[in-house]
Amino acid sequence: MKKLSIMFTFLFLFVIGIFTVHPTTAQAANLNYTVSVDHPDNQVSSNISYFDLKVKPDDHQKLTIHIDNTDSTAHKYLISINRANTNSNGVIDYSKHGTKADSSLESDIEKMVPQPKTVTVPANTNQAESFELNVPKNEFKGIVLGGIQVKSLDSNKQPVNKKGVTLNNQYAYVIGLQLQESSASIKPNINLNYVKSKQINYQNYIVANLQNDQPTLINKIDANARITKQGGEIAVYKLAKPGLDMAPNSNFDLPVSTNNKPLKAGKYTLHLKLSTSTKTWNFTKNFTISSTKAKQMNKTAVGETKSNNNWLMLTLIGILILIIIALMFVIIKNKNKNKK
Repeated sequence: MKKLSIMFTFLFLFVIGIFTVHPTTAQAANLNYTVSVDHPDNQVSSNISYFDLKVKPDDHQKLTIHIDNTDSTAHKYLISINRANTNSNGVIDYSKHGTKADSSLESDIEKMVPQPKTVTVPANTNQAESFELNVPKNEFKGIVLGGIQVKSLDSNKQPVNKKGVTLNNQYAYVIGLQLQESSASIKPNINLNYVKSKQINYQNYIVANLQNDQPTLINKIDANARITKQGGEIAVYKLAKPGLDMAPNSNFDLPVSTNNKPLKAGKYTLHLKLSTSTKTWNFTKNFTISSTKAKQMNKTAVGETKSNNNWLMLTLIGILILIIIALMFVIIKNKNKNKK
């Protein structure tokens, strides 16, 4: 009886250990620097904290920002001036340099400014950093939009923990840089370039590539999508996403989730409605998912892996229950023998 009790206790603790996860957390350090700008004479409005400049063809001017390192030690910062893009969440993104430009882009802000550089700012110092802006000779319409990103490279390293893992959280300030030669308004336009299946972070999606081919911002777009079998009316997948923004002359993949369901090969149709307060776009586009593509994506999708893990967990739980029942049967049998 004593041996059985010890074995039962050990088994219980072993199973608890299998199914228990101990998460660890890391606390980020506080920011220890700020960034500000010196507005030049051609600043459109002095009431804003970013550059909004009225420029002329073939203009050349110096722009200055200030990095204020409020820490007691010196730090390094990466300064990069990046073209405005649109990410898959429908948010304007200034964080990447050297990405592929949209085919509709005529005036690229990354070609008007220097390449990214690293600077060191001493402790408790407000340091000015300047760069040259060179406007193209050819006149451009609408706006050219980018961002000046100042990224801390070394100020947020956490100590090495007992397992030898170093956490390095990087932070960045972004200051907008908007150029315009004329205040004439530009009519917005959105194109649907293609529809296809795509895996994002090991999740299966149907993506619709949307393009803003005009040099103007498009804000607060409401997107409603239905994906049906070709010739059918019942929605296989749906999306309702309000408040999307698109950077000038940019494109992005709008993802429609498959909700962790395996992709099925076949012919489909996307029905997509995009609307702002002033304009609406309606798109209908057929596309095909091949059996090879569906198998490949289903094989690597996280949802499929989770499903297999669930079956494994259920199997282990079933085995555990059978072991407990067997132990209880042995214990009861031994008790009855002792009574006799």
